[in-house]
Amino acid sequence: MELKLAKCDNGLTLRLPLLVTSTLRLEHGDALKININQLREIVLAPANNFNKSEFLLNIQDINSNNSYYQIPVTQRHIDSSSIIYVDSSVMVSMFSNNATSGNCISWFSTLKTTPICSECLITEFNSTIALMQISNHLTDEKLKLILTSFEALIKGGVKLLTISRDVSKHFSQVMLKEPDISVHTALHLSFALASKATEFVTVDISQYQYAKKLGLSCRLIN
Repeated sequence: MELKLAKCDNGLTLRLPLLVTSTLRLEHGDALKININQLREIVLAPANNFNKSEFLLNIQDINSNNSYYQIPVTQRHIDSSSIIYVDSSVMVSMFSNNATSGNCISWFSTLKTTPICSECLITEFNSTIALMQISNHLTDEKLKLILTSFEALIKGGVKLLTISRDVSKHFSQVMLKEPDISVHTALHLSFALASKATEFVTVDISQYQYAKKLGLSCRLIN
């Protein structure tokens, strides 16, 4: 993709096409960081304005009627240089008022680094929320809080990855090695392998077992 600079007051401006802004979920007024690497290339990235404390307070309100939930207590700090791949079910659980929600939130509260996940997270979140609406488990006020909090999460609390050639290669290898594995599990494991994750985190015991067989360092939240 090639972009052209245009004159703007005392400098130059760059128009980002819709493909870029939609992929990065950028909106009018969002801030970007600009860096120049050793090859004199310009690298643009969304500025991380994620307010973790505010997010955790909102999550506490969302889970206010969850008998399993307790206010998170920080017990373990993960090294900021770690690459943590989190299965989307862990992130979705934080919004779902279920038996694993509290432990997932407690785990998230300990992180010193931003975890990574595939864009499958958005699909799984929307599916879960739709089911909760159908079951009449959500008030309009709580739904609004959930949607606002999730939007904040995916814009700064977790880095979403898109399918790359490397992910596709790992996916084929995983499916050949483990023919009984589900497509969902194979896809998440492929993202973790392609990103060279130092830890794979899930609430799914089957996924955890497959990850261990593939040599990933794992954490099971239950």
